[in-house]
This record gives sequence, structure tokens and C-alpha cells, in this order.
Amino acid sequence: GADFLTWQRNFGIDDGTALMVDGDANGDGNVNDADLTVWQSQFGTSPATSVVSAVPEPTTLALALGGLTLVLAGRARRRTT
Repeated sequence: GADFLTWQRNFGIDDGTALMVDGDANGDGNVNDADLTVWQSQFGTSPATSVVSAVPEPTTLALALGGLTLVLAGRARRRTT
């Protein structure tokens, strides 16, 4: 990702002035192999889980309404006979 590209572009800053936005993942002010190690240990982890909710298809709704209609019609028929 973009964070790896940032580390790669700034690799070699060793005057103690590098910040996290420069690729200094361990906070020592340098962009070096130690920062790559930190990046590698975090690669592939996800800080947040995605929220997935089931959304019924329109045909499911139509089928449910049709079934409800049949049930109600059957009840109404039993009451009148």
C-alpha cells in the first residue's frame, strides 16, 4: 500500500528528523530496516471488521407476501364456513 511506498521513497533518512508520515514506524527518527520490520508485522492485519448485513432479494419479499396472502385467505375462508 501507500505506507510501504512512503517507507520505500524515504528509506535512508538517518539524521533523526524522520516522522511517522515519512515512514519512521518505530519512532527513532530514521527510516531504515527496523521500520520495514514494523510494517511487515502489521501487514495484512485489519484494525476494523467490515459490517455485513443480509439484505433480502425482492423476490423473497414477493414470495413472503404471497404466502401471507394465502394464509390470511385460508383463515378468512375457515371463518365463513
